[in-house]
Parts: sequence; structure tokens; C-alpha cells
Amino acid sequence: MTRETHRATRGGITLTEAVDANGQKVTRFKCVIAQVDIINRNGRYYPRSAYQAAIDAAQEDLKEGLLWGLLEHADDWYDPMKGNLYDIAGLYDTLAIEGDNVVGEGVIADTTVGRDLKGLLAIKVAVGISTACTGTAQYKPARELDPNFPDPEARIPVMQDDLRFVTIDFVSDPSNPAGRARAAERRERQQRPPAPTPTPSPQEGTMHPKIKALLEKYQGKTIDQIKTEHAAEYLEALEAIARESAAPATPPTPTPTPVTGADGQVSPEAYRALEQTVVQLRGTVDTLTTANHNAGRDAMVSTALEAARLPSAGTVKHGETEIDLDASFRAELTAGARTAESDDAARAFIDRKIVERRAALGIRESAKPKEQVRNGVNIPSSDNSRTVTTAERREQQPEGARLIESARGRSGLL
Repeated sequence: MTRETHRATRGGITLTEAVDANGQKVTRFKCVIAQVDIINRNGRYYPRSAYQAAIDAAQEDLKEGLLWGLLEHADDWYDPMKGNLYDIAGLYDTLAIEGDNVVGEGVIADTTVGRDLKGLLAIKVAVGISTACTGTAQYKPARELDPNFPDPEARIPVMQDDLRFVTIDFVSDPSNPAGRARAAERRERQQRPPAPTPTPSPQEGTMHPKIKALLEKYQGKTIDQIKTEHAAEYLEALEAIARESAAPATPPTPTPTPVTGADGQVSPEAYRALEQTVVQLRGTVDTLTTANHNAGRDAMVSTALEAARLPSAGTVKHGETEIDLDASFRAELTAGARTAESDDAARAFIDRKIVERRAALGIRESAKPKEQVRNGVNIPSSDNSRTVTTAERREQQPEGARLIESARGRSGLL
């Protein structure tokens, strides 16, 4: 699941008082959720088509009251994917794209957090809008998406048309410059901040041939991306550079002048420092590899749970502790997916657990038959309309009766 938080501005949401279809007074809100076709602060690109697909898919949820906004995001580990009901601050009933902005409208909930949100807005607290979504991405060079991006060769995830909204929350720390609550008295368009000065890339003349070979092999990727995505090859190149630096340099003349630097012989102290750097880099790469692995498997769990739409199992008491069964199931799925040997194995594990979960929830819902009492006689609740089969009738008969029936059958009397 991806989360996109959009910069808050002081003065915020457009609030209006209205009367709903039932004649009740309500407070409606309108806010800018996101801007299309930009690379946001989280480094993702959301094309107009992806947001439009998400809006189209959300229409049923809008009608059924299933797309709401929490006051701050749900906790990934302890809360259900869509958060807890007592954290809902607003309910969306309209989503649309106006110009380059994704705009949402709805009703502020008359709940504790809904009233808290109104109170914060009343004193001009900056409120941001944050989307929690599921979906897949394809990577493209930044230069194809934004010619002014600081690193034109950076690989940017472009969200696809399977984007789906989970919640659209009210938060304090947003990332998309368009995702702000609009104040009625402040509607002017904010100027886009100037792009940072690009970090100079290594000059060809000073780059080691082995590093240059990696860049040529993986064209369009930066050194940082190669470190993360091709860690083994990058470390192998560093170790080779270290070995070359430690080896005696071949003198170009019978009386060479000692040199220092990347192209000459280095001192033992410099070699040890390089070795230490390689060790530190290996630890960093291992950490990044684990983080990327876990993030991918966590996304599998989030997407599968959102697609499954399992009913809530609620909570149970264990001594003084209240256990959230939904959060426990999510933690179990996440742990199993992370330790699976492959992505296919992780998907199979998640699918199997969700099937088992659905069956278990079905048993819980239907495994409480109560006996009906009529005129003092207990009548068990069951499906009395079903016809009992011959095989079942035989199983219900006493053993002696079944033996007689068997003997008659062999004699041709049945």
C-alpha cells in the first residue's frame, strides 16, 4: 500500500453548513487531494489516467459509505487497513478531477475526531490530505516525466491504472504540493518551488573503469540505484578496485616517481580504510536489500487484504489485554510473506491464509444455532427443508435393522 501525503497550508479546508436529505444539519468539506502528472515528494508519479481509474473504481464505495478520512493514518501493524471506526473524521461522497487537481467533497463526522478536526481548522491549523492507496508501478527515467527534475536519470515509479483508494486522511505532514485543504479566503495558486541544483555526476576522466562499466551495463540508472538494485555486482567491483589499489603498481620507467591517489600505489593505511569502507557498504547494502524485500512483501499483503475485503473479526479479551484479531491476522500474514522463499511462495501463502480466514469467519457467523422452544419442546435449528438421502437414513438406523435390510436385499426382497 502506498501513502501520499500532501503539503498542508494554514487556513485549510473549505467548510460549509448544509442540510442533508434527512433534514439534519451537517458540515460539508471540500479539499484538494492531489495534483496529477507530477513527481511528488515521495518520488512517485501519478498520471491523470491512474487517478481517473481510482475515482471510477471508488464510485461504489462512495455510494455505500465506504470511503472515509481518518484523523492521521492508521497504524500499519496494529490497525485494520482502513483504520478504526472511532478514528473517522469525515466521509467522502464526491471525487473528481478539476483541472490538474483531484478534488474531494464530503461531510465532517459528528464524532470526537470530527469535532477535533473542526476545532483545529477553526484556529487555522495547517491540515494536509493524505491518500492511502493500493496499486502497481512501472519505472521510467525522470527526464521522460519532468525535464526540470534534479536527477534526470533517476528511475521514477509511475503508478498504473489499477490504483485504488483505501482511505483519504487528514494529516499534519503532507508531500504532494497540491494535496492541501483549501481555505475559502485563500484560493490563490501556490508557486511551484524552484528545483534544487542537480548534484554533479562523476566526470568520465576520474571514474574508475569498473564503475564506468557498471554504468554502461545498466544504462539509465544512477550509482545509487546500482548500489541498491545490483548490490552484489557493485560490491564485487569495489573489492576488485581495493585489490588493484593494494597491488604494487608497475613502474612506467626504471626510476619511477612514487605517486599517490586512485591511479597509483596506496599506503597500507589507505588500503585498510578502503577495506573498512567496503565492510560498511556491505552492511548498508544488506540493510537496504532487507528493507526493499520487506516493503515488497508488505505490499503483497496490503493488496491481497484490500482485494479480499474480509469482514472484521473484532477483538477478544485475554486477561487484562484486548487482542485485535484483524491486526493479529495481518501481522501473521506479513511475517509469513517476509520469510517465504520467493514471491510466488509468498503469494501462495497469503492466498491460502485468506481462504482459511474466510472459512473461519464463515464458521463463526453460522456456528451458533439456538434451539427454539415451542410448547415446552426444544426444537433444534437446522435446514428442515432438505430431503434426507437413503444413505443417511441407513446410517441413522440401528445396527440390527441395517443387517435385516442387508439380508433382505441379498434375497431380492427389497
